[in-house]
Amino acid sequence: MVIRRTNGFRLAGFYCRVSARCGLVLQFEAGRHCPTHRNMTESKPTWQFWIDVGGTFTDCIGRAPDGTLHTRKVLSSGVVKGQVGQTSIGCCVVDHSRSPESDNFFLDYQFVLAPSPDSPNHKPFKTTVRSSNDQTLILERTLPDDAVDRPYELVGGEPAPVLGIRSMLGLRLDESIDDHVSAAQPGDVSTSCRVRLGTTRGTNALLERKGARVALVTTFGFADLLAIGTQARPKLFELDIQKPPTLAEQVIEVTERIAGDGKVLTPIDGAQVEQALRNVRAAGIDAIAVCLLNAYVNAEHEQIIRKIAQSIGFSQVSVSTDLSPTIKMLDRCDTAVVDAYLSPVIRDYVRQLRRAIPQASLKLMTSSGGLVDGDSFAGKDSILSGPAGGVVGFAGAANE
Repeated sequence: MVIRRTNGFRLAGFYCRVSARCGLVLQFEAGRHCPTHRNMTESKPTWQFWIDVGGTFTDCIGRAPDGTLHTRKVLSSGVVKGQVGQTSIGCCVVDHSRSPESDNFFLDYQFVLAPSPDSPNHKPFKTTVRSSNDQTLILERTLPDDAVDRPYELVGGEPAPVLGIRSMLGLRLDESIDDHVSAAQPGDVSTSCRVRLGTTRGTNALLERKGARVALVTTFGFADLLAIGTQARPKLFELDIQKPPTLAEQVIEVTERIAGDGKVLTPIDGAQVEQALRNVRAAGIDAIAVCLLNAYVNAEHEQIIRKIAQSIGFSQVSVSTDLSPTIKMLDRCDTAVVDAYLSPVIRDYVRQLRRAIPQASLKLMTSSGGLVDGDSFAGKDSILSGPAGGVVGFAGAANE
């Protein structure tokens, strides 16, 4: 599991040191600091990949069944960038600045040439790669006359971790990773390969406000809970305070009340909840966060809302008592809203990975520093996926 990168790689279960003279030195600590890694080494040999997806770059390390190591560094956007060389002509692109790949590695990639500086409003030139070798691309269409020295992108449509794995294995888009890995390892195995991944996908979506559209369902009278927050004022003498908007696009106040001892004071009105949720769904919102007063001692009303939301067809329903059953309502509410905001993003990302490696053992690092199965990776656990891994790696290094 690759964690985060400073001057090199940091890994859980093993760690790497980088120096200007000796480069990358892997120090595997199998069985000493990471039980997961110990179990992996004791099982049948298979391809193993440790990947760190950062905001700009994705660092990949792969270990073949024979123990040899492979490394790749790709852009986290999943594209390969280059520049049309001086000797390019017709359908042939020559680019000596691009790292060489195996023959026909870029077959069927989309070639996107940036607009000319003289015509910045023109559409990019797009075509398909028909063959590639070393640092040469053969395109389906002829290059524009002014293509030389212009930047281009090669787009395969797969996420960066998959691009890194394909690059290490030398596989084209039309070649199955699972089939290749299974054929290369001896005996019968239940999974094609093992992938351990730390990602800032959730962190970036939160910081850039690129999560799902969310509606919050809460007890009547608590619509402003998130806006009020803790009332902390980090800039005490600021006269014009600009508070960031809350993640919840809409707030639904539900007539219900549960006492501090769990007694139902006001039963929930299921018909009111259903009508309100249908209106929200009609507005295009597909993620719901549910947080009710005192639900930590009696979650009956939250579960009723969950069932109604799921019956209507919401793809994401985050219930506070399922995620963080604590006494403090604000903490539960924050957790539920963040989970509803990020889980659709994370789920879509994992789905892309699964599509390329459906038979792989895929585990992702959570904010707590542990590894969970890709299908169990929740939005609330993704915020510190990368930084948490750094703590795990340094803890192992500190023991030395």
